[in-house]
Amino acid sequence: MEKSHLLQDDPFHVSGTRFEDRKFLDHLIGDRGSRIRTTVLVPGPWDSGESSVATRNDTRPENYRRSWTRGFYERVGVAAISGAFLIAPMWLMVLHNTLFTALGSTTGFVTVFGLTAAVFLRSPTEVMACTAAYAAVLVVFVGLTIESADQN
Repeated sequence: MEKSHLLQDDPFHVSGTRFEDRKFLDHLIGDRGSRIRTTVLVPGPWDSGESSVATRNDTRPENYRRSWTRGFYERVGVAAISGAFLIAPMWLMVLHNTLFTALGSTTGFVTVFGLTAAVFLRSPTEVMACTAAYAAVLVVFVGLTIESADQN
């Protein structure tokens, strides 16, 4: 229910605008509906018939499978982006082995990562924690760059 309220077609929200909800309410209320007085009529997009009935008839395994698949693609996307955020600066620091390249790429990648985290995460604490962890990983690469530059 917590995730479904964000959907446009929330299955846990009964509304008079949807055809199947109206039929359900008519069945539930029956002839007692004439005693209910409404003071406000809300104009809106009213479903016209059974052709709009789609998601309420799904079974639980179908919903679970669809949700899992959507989540899987989301996780794969996050893994790809996370990998790119780690591998790109590492390659840059190895190929251009200077302190300025290491510091500049770290600054740039941490900034972009922090802004991306701010878009997708909800709390400032989460944004700060994941950005700090990412910066700590890149600082290790900077330390390795400084060590290898000192040895040459």
